[in-house]
Amino acid sequence: MKPPYKLAVLAEANYKVGMGHFIRCLSLALMVKDLVEITFYARDIEQISSVSSKYSLPSEQLISNEDFLEKLDANTIALVDGYDYTQEFEKKIRQVCLSLMRIDDEYNRAIFADYIINQAPGVSREHYSSSKGAQLLLGPDYALLRPEFLNASVPENRDTRKVAVCFGGADPQNLSFKITQLLLDQAALKEVHLILGQAYLFSESLDKLLSDNRLKVYKALSAEQMVETVLACGLAIVPASGVLYECLALGTPCISGYYVPNQANLYKGWKSLNAILPGENFDVSAIVQQCHNAWYKNAIERLNQDIVDGKSVERYRVIFGKILNQ
Repeated sequence: MKPPYKLAVLAEANYKVGMGHFIRCLSLALMVKDLVEITFYARDIEQISSVSSKYSLPSEQLISNEDFLEKLDANTIALVDGYDYTQEFEKKIRQVCLSLMRIDDEYNRAIFADYIINQAPGVSREHYSSSKGAQLLLGPDYALLRPEFLNASVPENRDTRKVAVCFGGADPQNLSFKITQLLLDQAALKEVHLILGQAYLFSESLDKLLSDNRLKVYKALSAEQMVETVLACGLAIVPASGVLYECLALGTPCISGYYVPNQANLYKGWKSLNAILPGENFDVSAIVQQCHNAWYKNAIERLNQDIVDGKSVERYRVIFGKILNQ
């Protein structure tokens, strides 16, 4: 009897790198969990295991990246997401596994993978001309979303003066505080639903804001709770990262921007499609202006909000079907 096919996932998650790489991988894993046996691997496993266990998916700690190679065999698909994995490491992975899938959002070097996933709008084959032989899965058609976001029932006529704010799993620059304080200074605001990530380290900085009863604070929400919280709002302020995809999938108009280099390409892509209200690098004037555009100038009605079509599960399952039947 042939051994079962496996999906070995390598991605880190902690307060320095945030949760984005892991959540992208988790999203893809959940799309194909009935096709393969899934295990997550990382050197820093605490944050990963606390989330993956909720989906009954195992995780294992690595001493070094090289230890990942020992987990692979000819029946294993490797899924890798992160910035500290070299070309030589990619080549070694390909030598011992069935197929290597690489999630990338920088396209700044040749990638030695069988499949390259980049869900950013505006990315084309020309961006990966140096990655010879790789099959490219590009753009929002391959959005990496968990089932809770893909299957949510979206209400109509939500109040844009109820604003969700989320800066991912870590928020190392504490933009959560900066943006929340700014919103609470706006008389038109009704509510701020501030969503803090599992690796957020600045909770004490929020203490002086808690006296305002318009502020509601949540931390380390499950996917179901995240959906519920975002759907209670008619506007979101989020970075150009995975959380932006989640909000757009829920039909939520977004003010978005970037604060680290790897978010810049995604931001430019969404801005070029007129899918977001551009918040640039989250400076005060940009955010206030876009809030006023949303509240007073009907700017939301002019947004293109039908880009994430919710069919990425079908597309990924076709790809896995081809790999497993080759």
